[in-house]
Amino acid sequence: MTKFKPSVAFESEREARANIEVKIEFLKSVVERTATNLAVFDITDEKLIELLKTLPDSKNKFNALSSDSLVEELRASAPPFRMNGASTLRRDKALTGRVETLLNAIVQAIENLSMPPKKVARVAGLSRQLKLSNTLREIAEATIYAQKRQIEKLRSEVASYKNKLESLRWASEQSAGTLRQEIKNLKGRATKEVDTSPKVVPLPAKPTRT
Repeated sequence: MTKFKPSVAFESEREARANIEVKIEFLKSVVERTATNLAVFDITDEKLIELLKTLPDSKNKFNALSSDSLVEELRASAPPFRMNGASTLRRDKALTGRVETLLNAIVQAIENLSMPPKKVARVAGLSRQLKLSNTLREIAEATIYAQKRQIEKLRSEVASYKNKLESLRWASEQSAGTLRQEIKNLKGRATKEVDTSPKVVPLPAKPTRT
C-alpha cells in the first residue's frame, strides 16, 4: 500500500525551501550590487571587501546564516530569513547547485575588488567581471528551472490527490449501487413471500334458529 506524505509535511517542506530561496535571492542581489555599482553602499573598496567577506563562502556557513546575523550595512535591507538544516538543502540537488554557484560568485566578487588598480590588470579584471556576470546569469537560470520543477511537483501532487478523490468517489458510488440493489432484492423477496403465503378463509356463518 502506497504511503502518502501528510499535508503538514508538504507545507513544512515548502516553507523550508521558500526560506532558502529568499536567502539565495538576497545574497545574489548583494553580489550584483557590488558588481554593477559599488557606490550604492557609500563605502570604500576596502570596506566593501570586508563586507563581502562576512558573507558565507561554504554551504555550512550558508545554512547557518540568518538575516539577524548579517552585518549592520546589510541587515537593514535584508528580508527576514532564518537558518536552514543541511538536510533540507541536501535533499534538493537543484537548490544545492544554485547555492554552490552563489558561493563561487561571492568569492569571485571579493577577488575582483582585491585586484590592484593597474592598467596591466584591466583585461584580467574585465575577464573576471564577465565570468561573474555569467555566474549571476546561471543563478537566475537555475532559479527559473527550479521554480518550474517546483510547479511540476505541485501539479503532480494535485493530480495524485484528484486520482485519490476519484477512486473514493467511484468506490462510494459502487457501494451505494450495491446497497440499492440489496434493498431492491429484499423488497422483491418480501413481496413474493406475501403473495405466496396461505390465505385465511373465513368460516361460514352458523345458521340462526327460528
